[in-house]
Amino acid sequence: MRDKGKVRIVSRYNDSGRHHAEYISELESERTRYRQNGVFRSRWPSGAPKSVEYYCVGLPVGFHQCFDTDGNLRYVIDYSKSDLEANKPIPMNEWFRAFYESGSHATRHDLPSRSQLFREVYAVKKGKVEKIEFGTADIFGYTDYGSNWQPIDPQSSVTQWTAPGNQGYIRSHPLSDRLIQIENRNFDYQGFSDVYRRHKKALSDPRQAQAYNADVLRCPWIDAAMALASEDPRFTFVPMSLPVLAPP
Repeated sequence: MRDKGKVRIVSRYNDSGRHHAEYISELESERTRYRQNGVFRSRWPSGAPKSVEYYCVGLPVGFHQCFDTDGNLRYVIDYSKSDLEANKPIPMNEWFRAFYESGSHATRHDLPSRSQLFREVYAVKKGKVEKIEFGTADIFGYTDYGSNWQPIDPQSSVTQWTAPGNQGYIRSHPLSDRLIQIENRNFDYQGFSDVYRRHKKALSDPRQAQAYNADVLRCPWIDAAMALASEDPRFTFVPMSLPVLAPP
C-alpha cells in the first residue's frame, strides 16, 4: 500500500492468514527510493515477533533483534557503533591501518574509506549476552545485501579498530589462533551512537552532523532503532567520547 510517499508491504501465512512480515518505509527522496529505508518486522505463525530490522538511506542502523517462537529475545545485531560520516575532513594518507606479527611488519591497509560500518552479533541465553560474530564493511561498498561484510575477531573491540596508535593483539581471522598487533592512524572515527546522543541531548558540538549522519538522524524510526540501549542494561551505550575536530 502506498500513501503520500509512505509504503507498507505485508506478507501473510497461507494457512492462517496471519502476518508473516511487514515492511514500512517513507520515500523521502530519489536517494532513498531504491534503497532500504524503513522498518522490517516478521512474525512466527503463532503471531509472536520473530525479528525487527531498521534501515536508513540504505544502511543498517541501531539494534536489529531476533526472537524465539515464544517471543523471547535471542539475538541482537548491533550497528550503532558504525561511522556514518561519508566525507571525512582529513587528507588521505599512504596507509591507515597496519598489522604486525612478532614485532615485525606484516601488512598495511590503505582503507578505501575512513568511514566503516560495524556489525556485532550477540547471542542472548539465560539472561547472559555473548558476542559471537563481528564484522566490518566499507560505507561506500556496502549494498542492501551486505555482500562486502568482512569477518573480524569477535573478541576484539570497535575501539581496537578505530582508536589511533597501537591497539594490542587481535586474532588474524575469527577461526585462527594466530595473533597479530593492530595499529591505526587517525582516521577520525565518529561512532553514530555518540552522534545520536549528542543530537538528542542538544549538546554543543564543534562539528555539525554531516551526511550520512544527518540523513539518519532524520529517519522517523531512528529512536526506535536505538531504543534497546536505554531499555536493556546489557546493551547500554558506553560513555560518550568528547566531540573532536578533525586534524588539519
